[in-house]
Amino acid sequence: MFFTLLIVVTVSGICQSSTLTAKIIDKKTKQPITGVIVLNLSNQKSATYTDEDGMFSLLVAQNDSLKITCVGYKDSIIKNSERISSSTIELSPNFILLNEVVVNNSLNRSSYTLGYIGNNYETYNQGGTKGSIKLVFVPNPDSSKNKIITKLKYQLAKINRENEKINKGVVRVRLYSSTNTSIFPKDDLLQENIIQTIPLKDKQTLIVDISKYKINFPANGVFVGLEWLGEKNNTNQINLNPAFVATKSKVDPFNFISFYGKPFVHVGKMLSSYYAPIFAIELEEH
Repeated sequence: MFFTLLIVVTVSGICQSSTLTAKIIDKKTKQPITGVIVLNLSNQKSATYTDEDGMFSLLVAQNDSLKITCVGYKDSIIKNSERISSSTIELSPNFILLNEVVVNNSLNRSSYTLGYIGNNYETYNQGGTKGSIKLVFVPNPDSSKNKIITKLKYQLAKINRENEKINKGVVRVRLYSSTNTSIFPKDDLLQENIIQTIPLKDKQTLIVDISKYKINFPANGVFVGLEWLGEKNNTNQINLNPAFVATKSKVDPFNFISFYGKPFVHVGKMLSSYYAPIFAIELEEH
């Protein structure tokens, strides 16, 4: 593997561009990391993810710079792709202290859901795109109360395709704070790389328990979303993408979209309506 990569990198010095193949692992555990974004900063149309074995292949030119990012890890910038002198790249975990939560043992402690969820909406299936992150804003209606985000909820669906071998969707859950001055995604609130492989059904609700992270519900609200890593067929090849369920909205739900870790863009009206992904959070008051 080491010898193969050296050939690839050397060829890139002769040819205009070539395919760089490498493996990304956790610096501490030495385990491969799935779903790492590898973005060519010199050609931002060139980006990819690592697979289940931490492997990626990307077309690069001689002096291209790469940005390597993943939830729960520190970003890494390789300013010249030729500087990769081995087949393995290590990412350092980004350790964040958990919030200290004062637990109220009262029987009156309550849990409830905020956002878009349930069966009371006129819904539409919308396909995801590999590499995209789709967010919807969930405001905090009462910032005077201490609330912990315990679960993330998503309504997903299956888009019928001719290729029936595609049977599993691969997504990463995302949660961001909002800026103080405007409704715009700010900081990633999750501390680990949470990837879900789900069977593609006509309609289902994905529920992810994040209570162990003790994330306080910010006064400015949060953005809850999904990142589409692709689909799997029976040979475990990641190719196409699962669908999410959306509903029409009369007011701007503040949807945002990003591709392969690039800056978020606000999604406005589509034709004459706004569309809100049916994503939500579950809260517990303390």
